[in-house]
Amino acid sequence: MRRLWYAVVPVVVLAGVLAGCTRVGPLDPGPSTTTPVVSTVTPTPSAPVSSTPVPVTPTPTWSANQQGAIDAVQEYLAVWADIGQHLPGADTSRIEDVASYPRSGDDLANWDLWTSKGWHLVGAPRFEVSAVVPSMVDSKGTRYYVHGCYVIEDSYLADATGNPVPTSNRVDRARGRYVVLRTPGGSFVVLDNVKEDGAC
Repeated sequence: MRRLWYAVVPVVVLAGVLAGCTRVGPLDPGPSTTTPVVSTVTPTPSAPVSSTPVPVTPTPTWSANQQGAIDAVQEYLAVWADIGQHLPGADTSRIEDVASYPRSGDDLANWDLWTSKGWHLVGAPRFEVSAVVPSMVDSKGTRYYVHGCYVIEDSYLADATGNPVPTSNRVDRARGRYVVLRTPGGSFVVLDNVKEDGAC
């Protein structure tokens, strides 16, 4: 597992559309092309064509805690993007309201780097959630793995003049997961994000 660095652009937790197929019964073969043995031929009824609509993949129903973990990720990303878009004058300590160590520490270090180079964020990344899995429970609370697809197609780092910062390893869509802690008091905070193998 590799912790993701957004020193260039974050590439991080799969929303996809699964298409289903409707089975169709055999069609009426039509009139026989062979010579009938008797003068009257009774046609064989054909199987009806199915009128069942194509199945649609249902939207997942999340438990209250799963939804809390998803909301924490989305709030984190909103704050993260807002700070990145307003560098160098942004209050970077705001990230500590929605993230804890090590994620908050990594973000602060990245923004220091961006500021030193005159970089800022243009656009905002999205995280399309595919699964939320409860994990370890200890005295600090319950951890949730929020899996999905990190999408940065409309987001990039720009230099002080507004030109995109060149990158050699940019990936616009990548699988990843966020680690979210639900504290015993019921609040949710992002602990980290991890790049996963595979495309989305």
